[in-house]
Amino acid sequence: MFKTLKKLVSNSPLLQVTSFNSLSISIKLISDLVVAKLSAVLLGAQGVALIGNLRNILSVFHNFSSGGLDNAVVKYTGEFHTNHKAYQTFISTLFWVFVGLSLVVFSVVFIFSKSLSGLVFNDVSYAFVFKWTALLLPLYALNVFMLGILKGLSRFKKVIRIHILSHFLNLILFAFGVLSFGLSGALMAVVAVPSFSFFISLFIASKHLNLTCFSLKVFSFSQLKNFG
Repeated sequence: MFKTLKKLVSNSPLLQVTSFNSLSISIKLISDLVVAKLSAVLLGAQGVALIGNLRNILSVFHNFSSGGLDNAVVKYTGEFHTNHKAYQTFISTLFWVFVGLSLVVFSVVFIFSKSLSGLVFNDVSYAFVFKWTALLLPLYALNVFMLGILKGLSRFKKVIRIHILSHFLNLILFAFGVLSFGLSGALMAVVAVPSFSFFISLFIASKHLNLTCFSLKVFSFSQLKNFG
């Protein structure tokens, strides 16, 4: 029966992706449980609350830095990747929009890092967390961009592989941070993981990226109205 099931999965790309995704979800659950346990034991209720506050504000920054354009990347990659000229125009335009938005958010977060620290943590001494957040936001936006390209090309196995490696990265960085530097290390790990995943994506997706597609020369203002 096991051999029959294995053969069935190997002959079905959909089942392969589904089973691979199930593995990714399982690893994420284990990683999240370990992170939650480390937070509760080593940082206490107050530390857990501060990490929760940081995650909430990070989700806002991440949404602004990507502009909600990840779906547009998937859509136009899928539609135009076989048409080099149209694909280059859309992808280049999207790329520079991502860069522009992330730089705007970077500026705001960096300049108001002390105010944000006081608002989120009731302590301005954690302003460094938001300064690092600002510096790493462009990497997060570019990671979203690359994942969108892979999804548009239907490279779902590669996307799931990136997620799996990111879950391991989350566990390793958080454990190292909290064990070595306490709350400060834990907060920095929360900030760093989503952005450091960029390097995983770049390594896995590199052969699907054509850097000439990101030329500013083919940026098209007329295409902006089609995004969203």
